[in-house]
Amino acid sequence: MNSADQYSRRVIIAVSITALYIAAWWLRDVFLFLFGGLILATALRAGATRIARIAPIPEPVALGMVVVGIVALLSALFWLVGGRVAIQFEELRTTLPRALATAREWLHASAFGLTLLDLYESAKEGGVPWLWVAIFTTAAFGGIANAVLMVVLGFIWQPRRLRITKGC
Repeated sequence: MNSADQYSRRVIIAVSITALYIAAWWLRDVFLFLFGGLILATALRAGATRIARIAPIPEPVALGMVVVGIVALLSALFWLVGGRVAIQFEELRTTLPRALATAREWLHASAFGLTLLDLYESAKEGGVPWLWVAIFTTAAFGGIANAVLMVVLGFIWQPRRLRITKGC
């Protein structure tokens, strides 16, 4: 094997590794969803198997019991914590404008702060920085959508796994 063949082979290997890395980077969200769904499916399977072992019921019924139990537990948690969270958001709604006014006063005391305030004022349209509102809203709803997608993947994989393992 001559040096040109070795060089070509090494270049192909390097380009292939780089392409795989780029593909993995682009698909990182998909891998995260798959991992989250797999973890959820495994947890549902473990709960259904334990309930089916304790009580003489079929595993699909036990899976339904696990899902209802998780929903009931989360509902109870939201019911117990929801009032306190609402109070904290109300306090934040009243405290945040005062904190913003204090921050503006502090920024007015320096030349750098005045520059930052000018940048902030130039970024606002109609009194509200709509770009930042859009970015934060998109991020929040994106996170919620990601969590819902992981739950859906977990629920989809769980019943299929039950059917597959029963047939083996």
